[in-house]
Amino acid sequence: MKFRVSALLAAAVVGIGGCTKPQTADLTARVLFTARGSYDAQADSKTKIGSGHRRAVWTRQPPLAAGGVTLDYGTDSRPVAWSLALSAPRISVQTLLDENPGTALTVKMPQGQAQLFASGRLNDVLAVPLPDGFRLVTRAYATQLEPALLPVFGTAANP
Repeated sequence: MKFRVSALLAAAVVGIGGCTKPQTADLTARVLFTARGSYDAQADSKTKIGSGHRRAVWTRQPPLAAGGVTLDYGTDSRPVAWSLALSAPRISVQTLLDENPGTALTVKMPQGQAQLFASGRLNDVLAVPLPDGFRLVTRAYATQLEPALLPVFGTAANP
């Protein structure tokens, strides 16, 4: 009986230790968690922009290494329809490209050269340069809320 109690106690301690060990997510995972709402409770503001369109803004404690993060998303299809802007980022698009190996297409835009992820967890996400950072935009977001970007994705907007 003593052996069973000791074995159970050891298993419990190992199990608890596994639960308390901090989990570190890679940058791509943090981007996706932010886009899908995991950090909304910590947002400095959440507003309704229009019918089916919302915005969350982080300035004091952004969920990503940046001076500020702004997330726009479609409420009906949030997991796939989002745009995430990072101002004064301490991370780079190149880090995301490295975490999502495979094909990435370089496309020209008025803001400069953008990167279109063509594989990995960020497949069909466009990384657009901004004067003070960059913005990530999904094809679904462009389709629903910003059709002017669709030609960059290789898709024409349906009238």
